[in-house]
Amino acid sequence: MDRYTIYKYDTVDSTNDKAWELLVEKRIRLPFVVRAKKQRYGRGRYGRRWVSEEGGLFLSIAEKDRLNNELLVCTTLAIYNVLKKYGIEPRIVLPNDVYATHGKIAGILVERRGAYTINGIGINVNQTSFPEIDRKVTSMLIETGKKQDLDALFYDFLDEYFHLDFNYAFPIWRELVLKTNSKIKIFTRIFTGRYDLREIDRDLNLYMENLPHGKSYVNLFDVIKIDTNNT
Repeated sequence: MDRYTIYKYDTVDSTNDKAWELLVEKRIRLPFVVRAKKQRYGRGRYGRRWVSEEGGLFLSIAEKDRLNNELLVCTTLAIYNVLKKYGIEPRIVLPNDVYATHGKIAGILVERRGAYTINGIGINVNQTSFPEIDRKVTSMLIETGKKQDLDALFYDFLDEYFHLDFNYAFPIWRELVLKTNSKIKIFTRIFTGRYDLREIDRDLNLYMENLPHGKSYVNLFDVIKIDTNNT
């Protein structure tokens, strides 16, 4: 028996919103997965828009009692591993994105209410254009020249995701992040600055020198935005 239940839709406002709706209105065994062909109002962190036309992979995973740091690490590493299997050279870019050669290819949005989390994942798969986007964006089709089977990718990702353990994933994720994000410009509610990233601990504290206010680190979840040297 599968460890999770899958709910499929043609179009939703957002897979995260639909997952919260199912969680509140129905008694559903956790974890469960919501997948849609298209989102009307897909979003990223701080309400940023995520273009969600048909051709992409859009899903949300509802779980209980998993910490935000575990979800972020395991999800971005699962995306990284799957993209590698499909012949793409990805990079994990802080705070919660995955990039390929020609731009951003995937992102996640973790939302928490009490002990419950909804983990939204968007991967650009077969799209060839991204209207109204003012940054570099790409897709698996653009990167490889090959159209992908969305169903196969969906199950490959879930298999990778549900088999990743945080204790195993964190040191791999940490090494990949430090390699890709050595120089970062961070934006917080208190200060903005450019720093050399020296270390990351399991709570996702970012250790940097010469931070203001006598700080030695900033927690990743307190950061509004990060610009890196590799985006």
